[in-house]
Amino acid sequence: MGAEQPTTKPKKPDLRSISREALQGLDQEEFGMIYELACEEEQRRHTLRVFTANATQLQADLMVATGLPKPGVTWVAPTRVEETYAVGQIVTFEGKLYQSKVPFNFARPGSHAALWELYEGALQDAPEVEVGEYVPPEWAGGHPYAVGDTVLYEGSIYKAKVAHTSITGYPPDKDRTMWEHKN
Repeated sequence: MGAEQPTTKPKKPDLRSISREALQGLDQEEFGMIYELACEEEQRRHTLRVFTANATQLQADLMVATGLPKPGVTWVAPTRVEETYAVGQIVTFEGKLYQSKVPFNFARPGSHAALWELYEGALQDAPEVEVGEYVPPEWAGGHPYAVGDTVLYEGSIYKAKVAHTSITGYPPDKDRTMWEHKN
């Protein structure tokens, strides 16, 4: 048996070496593959941005809707998503107060410094989790959208009917084949 090879992180391509001429020299299939990969990556990044921006609000809404968990409660291992702990939520664990640093926190307090921090303040000084109305991101031209994505455009909310990359100058209020008006 041979020794295992260490895994290495893939080398980042030097994008400065990709010239306009090189792109123009690609056949339609090659260009399509690169375009599709770029669109998929943009969609992944968009999804991550939207999720990150809305995760705390979603969890706060879940807390209000279910009544679980309340700030300052004794920590209990969550078994369902609505039982996880929100950013800023304070719990008691092994006689100490801990504050969650991430949304949907399921980890045991004190087990990971990136997820919980020891809370030194008095419990009555704990920050309140405010619940507000969800506001979707603004619509943008040239942006990939997945089925079900919601956007805000000129004060109205629209929901994507199909996955597509939006076209600048052709917003949701003008494109009923791609968007459904929600309010």
